[in-house]
Amino acid sequence: MDLKPEPKISGQKWKIGMILSDAITDISWNGPAYGALMEIAKNFGCDVSFKESVPPEEASEEIRDYAIRGFDIIFAHGGQYAASVIEVAKEFTTKFFVAITVTSIENAPKNVGIVLVDFRQISYLAGMIAGYLTKTNKLGYISPFSIPDIEKWKECFLMGAKRINPMAELDYAVAHTFTDVSRAKDLALEMINNGADFVYGQGHGPTLGAIKACDETRRALTFGSQADMHSVAPEVVVTSLVWNASLIYKAVAGSIINMGKIKPAYYYGIAEGGVYLAPFYNFEDCIPQRLKKMLNEARGDIIDGRIKLPKGPGVLMTEKLLKSKIP
Repeated sequence: MDLKPEPKISGQKWKIGMILSDAITDISWNGPAYGALMEIAKNFGCDVSFKESVPPEEASEEIRDYAIRGFDIIFAHGGQYAASVIEVAKEFTTKFFVAITVTSIENAPKNVGIVLVDFRQISYLAGMIAGYLTKTNKLGYISPFSIPDIEKWKECFLMGAKRINPMAELDYAVAHTFTDVSRAKDLALEMINNGADFVYGQGHGPTLGAIKACDETRRALTFGSQADMHSVAPEVVVTSLVWNASLIYKAVAGSIINMGKIKPAYYYGIAEGGVYLAPFYNFEDCIPQRLKKMLNEARGDIIDGRIKLPKGPGVLMTEKLLKSKIP
């Protein structure tokens, strides 16, 4: 049964709150979400509010505060907030709660919508590029945490690399952090010293750490992650794996506002425009037309299901909620 929001007085604005895991100056994950929230305010005429750097142990209190203050839609920006979203949603059944995540959420109440941003597909394409550009056949990959769905991104990256370069090998490390740039930089430097000439970090801290290591040594190339990071280090960032925060947040908020109800799940991969590769900028001439053609063909094959990518629990759960297959 669809839940309906509390009746609104004519002309009353929707109120939308958002909790973020880091500062809005974070250019990869939280900054784009904040920017999308400001676009929602402008496009839909909503009253909006945000809270920065909310640790998981304080999330329930902050989400509950928004619900008590009469906010209609509350976005929890990160899978680390999943338990808090479920807890508070059960207390405020006429409010809508949206969990942006990369993994699964079990037994979510009817007033919770799960937004899965799927990096598997774009990771495969990025792997193809890295597999082509490496000269040592050694690639480095740094994950923020060892989470099953994030592990699948790494597997897809290596699959793509081996499609182009069967000799490609992957040096893999877990940073155990989303935010610690220094920790990730040390891991990236170790990979470079061990012969990796392409090192990619997934997530804000790992991404910037890998970029810093590659830029300082100039012995390896890298990708930006979650936002277009070309400007951070133009000489080493080949392209970026971008999540389209503006499209995703506006689509989800618009759906809830226009329909007056929430869906159990929202899915965004490459076909939906939720993730994409940024331009090659300085590396445009390094990517031959043959490879660009292969990337376009692979993109189509992924969307059509001809390339079979491994699925983590988040994708499987989203398939179940949407009652449809995800490529």
